[in-house]
Amino acid sequence: MQLDIYKNLNFSIGMAGIIDLAMLSVLLLLVIWLFALVANYKGTNDKVINYVGFGSVMIGLAHLFEIMMGYSSLGDVSFAVFFHRLLTTIGFVVIVFGLKYLMEK
Repeated sequence: MQLDIYKNLNFSIGMAGIIDLAMLSVLLLLVIWLFALVANYKGTNDKVINYVGFGSVMIGLAHLFEIMMGYSSLGDVSFAVFFHRLLTTIGFVVIVFGLKYLMEK
């Protein structure tokens, strides 16, 4: 018996998809704004903010990639899910390193 857990996924752009993309766009704009605010800040927490911001960008881009792959039929859904999980994991690891750096100070 072969289990195909992705066969029932239906990616269609609707109101939920539009709201999802809008919220993701706001997230990415807020992270860019965060980087712009701390660009000239030379305190002890500047590396922490950069790590957390970069990790958030990685997670946002992973989510954006999965959504775009789902809306277009250009790729395999299992590849999109794998790549999303890979980028999300890397993003969380970067955030953890930033928070670890905060604890060392």
